[in-house]
Formats: sequence, C-alpha cells, structure tokens
Amino acid sequence: MEGTTGRQRLPKAVVVSLPIPLPPLSEQHEIARILQTVDRRIEAEEAYARAAQELFRSLLHELMTAKRRLPAEFVARFQQEEQP
Repeated sequence: MEGTTGRQRLPKAVVVSLPIPLPPLSEQHEIARILQTVDRRIEAEEAYARAAQELFRSLLHELMTAKRRLPAEFVARFQQEEQP
C-alpha cells in the first residue's frame, strides 16, 4: 500500500502482477450458457411485466371512461359487503 494523503492504494504494478485463476474453457462456456439462459428468462419476465402493466392501464382507462363496465354480479358482490 502506498499514499501519503490518507488514501491508501495499491500500485498498478502489484495489481498487474497478480495471477488470476480462470476455470477451464469448457467450464467458462457452460457458465456463459447458463448466464445467457438467465438473461433470456429476465427479458421474458420483463416483457411479461410490461404487457401486464399496459393491459392494466388500458383496462383502467376503459373503466374510467365508461367504455367498459364491470359485470353486474361483480358490482352486486361489493354492494352486499358494504351493507351492515
């Protein structure tokens, strides 16, 4: 470590000279394959969430503008719950 202003740091030469172990190439490929699968799953889940959010917004808009009505039996269920 070196530094005189209270900020200790490693010299670049020390970091460059450190050996960095790597797994065998076949294992690296397997890790990459697994991570690509995870990335695709994340993308699919994000797309699903965006679609669900858009569906919610469009249905909410249709309900608020009275372009779509709730089924009468659904509304009746809430009216029954409100009565003592």
